[in-house]
Amino acid sequence: MPQGNQDLYIEVLLPLPLDNPVYGYLTDETVERGMLCTVPFGNGRGKILTGLVVKVSAHRPERAGKSITFKRVLRILPLAPIREPILKAWEWAAEYCMCSPGDVLRAALPSGIERYSGRGPLKKVWSINPLFLSDLSFRKEALSLLSKKRSALAFLQTLTDGSPAYGIRAESLAELREKTGLSVHTVDTLRAAGVIEAEEIADFYGESSERQAQSTSQAELFRPWGSKEVLLSYHPHSSLYERVPFDFLGSVLASGQGQTLVLFPSMDALQSTEEKMRELFGSKLYPYYHSKSSDKIKERTWTAALTGVVGIYFGLRSAVWLPFADLKTVVVIDEEDRGYRQFEPAPRFTASYMALMLARKSGSKTLLSTASPSVETALRGIIGRKYAFREVGSRRPPYGDKLTLVDMEQAFRLGEVSARMLSSKMIRSITACIDGGGKALIFYQRQGFARYISCGNCHTVLKCPVCGTTLRYYGREKRSMVCPSCGHVEPKPDSCPSCGKRELKPVGTGVERLLEAVRVFYPGVPVSIREGDEEGSLKPGITFSTGYEPSLGAVGSADMIGVIQWDLLELRPDFRAIERSYRFVIELLNESPESTDTVIQFFRPYGIGLKAALSGNYRTLLDNELESRFAVGFSPFSRQIDAVIQSTDSSVAFSVANGLLSGLSAFPHLKTLGPSPIATTRAKAEIGSRVTILHPLDTSLSDTRHFLAEWRSETLRKHRGTPLFIHFDVDPQ
Repeated sequence: MPQGNQDLYIEVLLPLPLDNPVYGYLTDETVERGMLCTVPFGNGRGKILTGLVVKVSAHRPERAGKSITFKRVLRILPLAPIREPILKAWEWAAEYCMCSPGDVLRAALPSGIERYSGRGPLKKVWSINPLFLSDLSFRKEALSLLSKKRSALAFLQTLTDGSPAYGIRAESLAELREKTGLSVHTVDTLRAAGVIEAEEIADFYGESSERQAQSTSQAELFRPWGSKEVLLSYHPHSSLYERVPFDFLGSVLASGQGQTLVLFPSMDALQSTEEKMRELFGSKLYPYYHSKSSDKIKERTWTAALTGVVGIYFGLRSAVWLPFADLKTVVVIDEEDRGYRQFEPAPRFTASYMALMLARKSGSKTLLSTASPSVETALRGIIGRKYAFREVGSRRPPYGDKLTLVDMEQAFRLGEVSARMLSSKMIRSITACIDGGGKALIFYQRQGFARYISCGNCHTVLKCPVCGTTLRYYGREKRSMVCPSCGHVEPKPDSCPSCGKRELKPVGTGVERLLEAVRVFYPGVPVSIREGDEEGSLKPGITFSTGYEPSLGAVGSADMIGVIQWDLLELRPDFRAIERSYRFVIELLNESPESTDTVIQFFRPYGIGLKAALSGNYRTLLDNELESRFAVGFSPFSRQIDAVIQSTDSSVAFSVANGLLSGLSAFPHLKTLGPSPIATTRAKAEIGSRVTILHPLDTSLSDTRHFLAEWRSETLRKHRGTPLFIHFDVDPQ
């Protein structure tokens, strides 16, 4: 490759959400594909961006006209090039997620990487100056300076006698004093004489990339996989802590089998095992990597992965973008959890699936450890073309008397309901919990104060003016009505818009109304509402949750768990509703303490999800789901693409959605659903619409992807000037 002052033409991928964010630049530095560089971008003052070198040539590109002037690269970052398997995985992610390669690069690069100095992240370490033993003149000078310092001289004598204190390294003076037993005064004296000194070293938790002597062969380590790429490890009756393969990870480290990535679905899940991981793996465990990690932690972990430092890298979904130089093992805990799904911003991806592709591109083995695998993963495990399957633990559910089921229709007939929605069995359980100073966690998905507002005179039900959905009433204080479909919000009127009478009344029980009734029923007891995705343990009292995906901290700290209306979970407008209901009850029973009493209320005969969970037979759920999904054509019998259109103008949003449906009619092998209204996620948008595309597995996605990309570009050009946002969610969970 040309070096020195000879100019090279390089193509640089920039972290921009453009269809083709690759630009040409000049440099006279040594450079190769996969390196990072900083470049100027834009006219005038412009910007400085960090990009990825994707192509290097000694000749001017043929497509570049003579009038084009190439700007010069500002700096080639002193980092090793990102390895080809990682680059291929990123290219795949951009194509699969139907987003710009610039979106993927933006997600993959840690903030602040452009400031990288080449020395690596540094930290100060205090130690004994090696010159004290190796340099006789230095030792004599130090001893003369300390001739009247008895404690210092005594310590120096231990060093000459071969004391292990000579090899001590500490990240602070306090730690050094603790390890040596010296006083503050003595340490200061030794520092003044140069015996104790500080040095800056690379701030890596791991050690060098040189592998340890292997105590376990690769064949022995990965024997459960056989010839397969993925091992699905099914633990039907286990807590998350029990599903983390500590012994296996220890064997991987002992064998020196490259780098290991461990993914967790949530911060709660990660933190529940962090102490044990650090106890077992110490310096070989990197600080967790996720979107909220500090810039210093991100940069340190990212560069360690890039340089091939052996160790365990664990984190949340963003950890799949680490540029591993020697990835050998990927472990995904609870691959089915929705915490792995990122919807905003692009790339919109599922980290558990991205991890599988990362492992495939890197030639790595993958372990999926779960108590309730997704239907898609379970089917792959049974078919076994690339997946091996093993079941761990007993088939018999160990729940015993832990669970109580209540038929609410019968309870209402017998007059055994109080506080609007609490059965007598639920009340007994809550009361026993509160009397013991415990924490009760109650699930009820009805958000707001009431299901709807109705006129007592003409019986008009207030509906959304945008999409026609019945409006939900939120709180007497807020006096606002919200559309659960499209997110439209308006204040509650004082009189009926149809008859003019002031007889508008809330109908039904939302969680706010139930909370008021429970406060009256349990005077003096703390009662609160917890958002569905809120993490951390509970506080004493009664806590209501409107979500059906509780955090481990909440479930693990609950002394009593109640589900007000199980029907709401099974009847959600989601083809995965039954699967999610199974997973919900499995999580409640597996993650809560053995002494936790669980009460589930229902109005209609409960479905296969709860039945399968109670019988401990996942295969019952799987067979039912495969049969029902096959009849409709949902996953795993198709690929799903959701086209999401958002705008400030409802007519534009629905017109664009219908235009897409019209264009898709040219593809008779596709099945389409919608358009359906959705709550918008854009600050400048007020209305959203979704079109769902079901793509057969036996036909290529390339033509559909090409059509959707062209349609999006053409539509955005046509509506230029109107806030219009279009994106695609591929295989959303």
